Amino acid sequence: IIAAIFINTNCHSGSQSAAESVAVLNEASKGPEVSKVSADALPELNADHSANTVPLKNMFGINAYEWNFLENPGAPGDRKHIYEDNMKLVDVFSSMRHYLNWNRLETTKGNYTFNPTNNGGWNEDIIYQRCKQDGILVLADLKNIPEWLQKTYPASSRDDDNAPVPYGQSLNDPASYTDQARMAFQLAAPYGYNKNIDTTLVKVDGSQRYPGDIPNAPIIGMGVLKYIECGNERDKWWGGDETHQTPEQYAANLSAFYDGNMGKLGPGVGVKTADPDMQVVMGGLATADYHLVQKIIDWCKTNRGYKKDGSINLCFDVLNFHMYSNNGDV
Repeated sequence: IIAAIFINTNCHSGSQSAAESVAVLNEASKGPEVSKVSADALPELNADHSANTVPLKNMFGINAYEWNFLENPGAPGDRKHIYEDNMKLVDVFSSMRHYLNWNRLETTKGNYTFNPTNNGGWNEDIIYQRCKQDGILVLADLKNIPEWLQKTYPASSRDDDNAPVPYGQSLNDPASYTDQARMAFQLAAPYGYNKNIDTTLVKVDGSQRYPGDIPNAPIIGMGVLKYIECGNERDKWWGGDETHQTPEQYAANLSAFYDGNMGKLGPGVGVKTADPDMQVVMGGLATADYHLVQKIIDWCKTNRGYKKDGSINLCFDVLNFHMYSNNGDV
């Protein structure tokens, strides 16, 4: 299991407000202690962690985009080679969460590209291969909706952060998320570890963008990716109405993404359909609220049932919270 905390520090400058003044804080300290931690929840003091062999460096990761690996200011048109000056910086970290925009991979519906991508000409293969070579664990976060999906919405509500469903379809129905779940299959097929995939299900756009261009070719089982994340901060409260999902709606989204809603959405849909061992990471929650997770689990109980061993048939393998360092109101 990956455990990652992304820290956002909000710094304040200038004079203190009345509520933050020393006098007010001193007066408040005379009242009863309302935030005291119960005795059974106190951290263990002077604990011996010498048996933990995980090095500290393996506890730090970084968010990154394609250009952090391939954008060479000395050769701006070359997106086929790693920019080594930047790679030295990335190598400081042991893991990388790849902000992978869906629109880069499926610029037109049903036409998938990875090396190069039709949008931007990026070489995803070489990024993942180099990370594996350098011992960097990769979490691919498939996020945002492509332009062709945005265009199903009225112009006034088009946003790449909209829920990944065509306009007018139910956010409560896993089938509404089939387009994204197909993309997840196509991403897991080349970069996962399963080589026993029906190759007729692996689709790439093999057309040339210009004379002499090297077209995409279908590949399976490269063995460079073990973790894939479904969206990002889908519990968001900001943005337009079309960008929001309830925990139950996101659970329906995850169920399609995970395994094509237990295979009900047909072949070539869902991460596990391509690679049963790939780990599906819940989209990082903007609020570290376990109640949201419980609602997703409850949805799975009702709609996915139980496995043969009696455990809940969940639609995620890894929990993901974003714990922001701020004034405590999130």
